[in-house]
Amino acid sequence: MYIYEQNGWPCFSWDDRKLASKLFDTAFLLGTVSGKMKTLQEFDQKKIILANMTEEIIASCAIEGEHLNFDEVRSSVARMLKLPESTGAPASSHVGEIVEMMTDARSNYKAPLTLERMLSWHARLFPDGENSLYRIKTGEIRDDGNGPMQVVSSRHGSEEVYFQAPPAELLPEYLKDFLKWFERDEGSNPLIRAAIAHLWFLTLHPFEDGNGRIARVITEMMLARADNSAFRFYNMSNQIFRNRNDYYKILERTQKGNLEISQWIGWFLDTLKRSLNEAMKLIDQTVRRKSSPCCWTDLKAI
Repeated sequence: MYIYEQNGWPCFSWDDRKLASKLFDTAFLLGTVSGKMKTLQEFDQKKIILANMTEEIIASCAIEGEHLNFDEVRSSVARMLKLPESTGAPASSHVGEIVEMMTDARSNYKAPLTLERMLSWHARLFPDGENSLYRIKTGEIRDDGNGPMQVVSSRHGSEEVYFQAPPAELLPEYLKDFLKWFERDEGSNPLIRAAIAHLWFLTLHPFEDGNGRIARVITEMMLARADNSAFRFYNMSNQIFRNRNDYYKILERTQKGNLEISQWIGWFLDTLKRSLNEAMKLIDQTVRRKSSPCCWTDLKAI
């Protein structure tokens, strides 16, 4: 039985006592990193945002096996931030669309998350109407015309079904519930809400492809609301990419479990904390570079 088949779906629960320490540590680190960022000049802040946003986009696609050109992504992000690196080689239209999608989620984080908005993001991911293997319906919810949506292993001849998403006919109502919750201020910790949003959307798996990337964009939007800032100086996708086997395992375990999701939220907070520690290193590196100037283009993503 999958999580969406449990009685009470989608009323998730978690143990505040078990998560209290992780929440405190993560929130404290978030405040510390935010404080350090405010001591930097605007140009240096934008440089850090450039590095992290570039990594976020490249890593999120790499998790799904799509490898973007680092220089194209960096140049496109720099153009959005009005930084000198935008004078580099022009990005492909595909990279430009992905950067615009992320920019929309971050810059317009206060705007409502609607079905139309998610459909437009999906269309940006697949402007040619195909992924690397086959043609897909873009900007549309899946219809399961070719069978149920399944996440399976890649081992040919011994495929294992890790997860089967809800039937397509249930998606209109399920998505309505998700979007209503996303916009409702219910007083929950915003970091916990970000963890729930990520899991909930991935469980629905409403598109033929691109669900993971859009789930992470939605997470970025929820975290921007948590920060109350469009200028994000940390990213989670790089940490998810580095620990993607654990990521898939915790998702599978949670989606085959019950509605008590403390383990998933704990994993999410641990991953967020690692991304904040990486941001702290980058900020400290920036401070050192002020006394020993060095080319920023040395900063490479994965």
